[in-house]
Amino acid sequence: MEHAPVRSYLEFRVKVYGGGAMHNVHLISIPAFEGKCKTMMYCTLERVMNVVLPNWRQRLIGIATDGDAQMPARVLDIIARLQQEAATPVVYRSSSGCHQLDCIVSNFFSSLQGGCFLLVLKELSAYIRRQPELLARMTPAPRCPRTTSSSISSKEKWVALGKETNWIATHRELICHHLDTEKPPSAPDSSWWLFFAAVDWVATRANATFDKLLRNHATIADQIAAVAGLSTECATAFHALGPLNDSLLPADLTSSKMFKSRKGRFALSKPNMVAFIKENDVASIEIINSVEAPIVDLVAENLALCGVNMIESLLELSIALGDEQSPSSSNRGPNTPKLTEFLPPTLPHELAQLSEREFTSLLQTYGPMVRGFLSEEDMDMMSQEFQGLRRGAVRESVLSAALGNCNEDTPFEEAWALTENRFKLLECFAGGFASIFSCAPSAIRGSTSDLALCRSEMDTARVLLADFALEGSLHAQQFPALMALNEKLETEASRNDAASMKVV
Repeated sequence: MEHAPVRSYLEFRVKVYGGGAMHNVHLISIPAFEGKCKTMMYCTLERVMNVVLPNWRQRLIGIATDGDAQMPARVLDIIARLQQEAATPVVYRSSSGCHQLDCIVSNFFSSLQGGCFLLVLKELSAYIRRQPELLARMTPAPRCPRTTSSSISSKEKWVALGKETNWIATHRELICHHLDTEKPPSAPDSSWWLFFAAVDWVATRANATFDKLLRNHATIADQIAAVAGLSTECATAFHALGPLNDSLLPADLTSSKMFKSRKGRFALSKPNMVAFIKENDVASIEIINSVEAPIVDLVAENLALCGVNMIESLLELSIALGDEQSPSSSNRGPNTPKLTEFLPPTLPHELAQLSEREFTSLLQTYGPMVRGFLSEEDMDMMSQEFQGLRRGAVRESVLSAALGNCNEDTPFEEAWALTENRFKLLECFAGGFASIFSCAPSAIRGSTSDLALCRSEMDTARVLLADFALEGSLHAQQFPALMALNEKLETEASRNDAASMKVV
């Protein structure tokens, strides 16, 4: 789900392997109105797919989702319909909770001090980078990605704040001594450092969770466990009550100065938040003992209000990911493809470990689909490449050493580059499965944030015009990249035709 200030859109992207690389291409965005009929939304998608790729049902091998913390039921129904329409024997199902996790922790950070915490952090970071004498005594500063830069990956944006706070925390004593001496206008006050201690603790653990979610073979169950684990870790460290139902929470929350989350599943007190800071940041103990009690009380109240809602949101995300695991399974028929989260091997070192029987089983399962791309001669050649890969992994010291340095999280392109294009058909076969993994969108120019999206009170004609403008902008941005890919594929096809003529 892609969000605008007033409206949200259900965006469909197509991930394919071609030309020796993965491609993540925008297909269509459909306005996600609350009253929008799911049948109408699916029919719109189906018409587009039928035009772009008439035999898409024979090519669909996986469905991945990424968007709202709580996926609307109509979207889950569309996912189920796509799974049922697939003509392949197995459909791989994956989901990414990274975007949702980023929204939750970012909301926590931006809510502190009425939004002023991040502004002060930005000013402090900029000030430190302008002090060469100070920087000379510190480790290299982390990269500060701009949110509008298309050259920065989503992961870099997600983990940037945690890296920044870790860097400052590592050199906090040195930085504070410099600030006490120079007394710059951008120097934060003592209470700000109490918020900083909490933010650094949360951001460090959020970054560790991002690493778990971004692993190539992370299943939905793995992601549920990672997000739920973060929620539990925060609740334990903050000394929160819960998860509980409204009726089970103590009736005297107000008198005991505890703060309930929005849906009443958790509750936090100010004394417990102060205890959390003392337990996890030694430097903050002196601040708590030296500043006025009302200031510490305000800090604890702000952290409790924001922290309790973050804990609840993380729990809700883990539950929502579970709901996505098997949507609308009641309509499954005898010809409905089998659903699974576990992908076949896609990296060369993984394929090299397969037996001949296991590889033959893969070809039998996906033979009808693969033969839409490859001839029988190509299929035989791919089997020979598989045998060559297995032999090379054992007998060739260079290849064996290179594959030995790979693991399940090695990027697809990086791993196959080690084979020096010796197994092109096998790489193409594996690339189809690897397209299920998340990958960066096709390179674009500009940003959809530049669009002036319609307000809710606009008339139908102007709303439709905004929908058209959004669609046109998205396709125009990826047009140069798609043209370059098309030229590359045409060049490769010409070379193959020329080679065939020479053989004849």
